[in-house]
This record gives sequence, C-alpha cells and structure tokens, in this order.
Amino acid sequence: MMKIKTTLLAAAIALGLVPAVRAEVEAGFELEFLNRLVDLGENVEPGTRFLRAGLGVEVEGFEIGLEGFQALGSGDYNEVSLGIAYGIGIGELVLTPGFTWIWFPDDSEDTAEVSLGVEFPLAGGLEVFAEFAFDVFESEGFLELGVALPFEVPVGGLEVEFTPSVTLGVDYGMVSGERSFKENNVVVSLEASVPVHEQVVVFGSLNHSFSMGALDDAGGKDVSWFGLGVGLEF
Repeated sequence: MMKIKTTLLAAAIALGLVPAVRAEVEAGFELEFLNRLVDLGENVEPGTRFLRAGLGVEVEGFEIGLEGFQALGSGDYNEVSLGIAYGIGIGELVLTPGFTWIWFPDDSEDTAEVSLGVEFPLAGGLEVFAEFAFDVFESEGFLELGVALPFEVPVGGLEVEFTPSVTLGVDYGMVSGERSFKENNVVVSLEASVPVHEQVVVFGSLNHSFSMGALDDAGGKDVSWFGLGVGLEF
C-alpha cells in the first residue's frame, strides 16, 4: 500500500493524536451498490436500493472513517457517520475501542456510539471477532460475535480472496427497547475481493440474516442482500 501525506495528517497532528515528526497516512476509498440496507437484521427501507461511500484513513494506529448511505430512486433514507478508533495489540489479540457520531440529515435523530472490538486468530486461519456498540444518548447497545475464515484462490492469474463468516447478533435494547441481552439474528456472509490494479480492488458480498429472539418479537423477518463495489488504496 503506497503511503501519502495529506491535510488529514496535519489535522491529526494538531489534535495531538500523532507525533508531528515522521508520521504517515494510509488511506482507502470505497464505493458500493447495495440492493438492500440491512441494519441489526432489519431491512431499513424495503424495496429501496442504496449507494454506500466510505473513506478510511489510518495514522499511526488511529483509524478515522467517514461513511455515508444514500437511498436511490424514490427512497429518502440517508445516513452519514464519522468515527475514530485505535487498535491495541496484546500478543495476537487486538482490542479496538472507538467512537462514532451518526447523522441523519432528514431528521433530528442524530446519535453517538462508543464501541469496543476484539479480534483473535485461531488455528487453521480461523478468526474470531466481537464488537459491542453502545448508544450514549439512548443507553442501548448491540453485541456481535462472529467467526471468519479468509482464504485465497488463484483465478486467471489473479488472487481472489474469499471470506465466509457467521455472526450472531445480540440485542441490548436497540431492537426491543428492553435493557437486557437477547439473541437477535444470525448473519451468514460470503465476501470476495480481487485486485485488478496495484491500487484498485473489486469486491462483493452475499448475505442472509436469520431472524430470531428480539427481532422476531419486533416483527422482523429473514432477509437476503448483496453488495458490489470498488475500492481504491493509497
């Protein structure tokens, strides 16, 4: 990945996040089409397709991300989030505390979340991960526990990376409104990415969410969706 220096680095130095000497920035941009937007196992706006754009910057262990979702066609849902996180390595274990501010431009229900992620590799290339996000305004949360198995397959001279995964979602009030942990849904996903240029990656995913527990109680249903996009790395 090629390193660049940008005004974002100057901003990070001004905030005291990184030293002013020899700091470097790694950045990436993604643009993705989604046939559905699914959040916490819920189909956000049935019948609507979405465009997702994301910009990520890593500065000396700090990760800064800007992401937006825009409904296409007759849909009117849109969302923008800005987050910062820091990866802490403890042996093979990686802890990632973070903070995210979420804007909903069409209404006044902006919110903020604090989160803590954990990743740990197992034998055979298996990866275990977990993340708990907590809404600081509503005192609600959501926990995800998952396992993934990334592997590469050579196809026509290109190295295609596949990542099948299974994730259990556990609600803590975001779906049910009840401040107690309850199973919510299980997501089965298959992601694939292939580099088509030194700095360009094409990626896609197939996903299915099985409704259960809290989501069933809220009237949720099973839902499938796919995404297809392109990423640029700097």
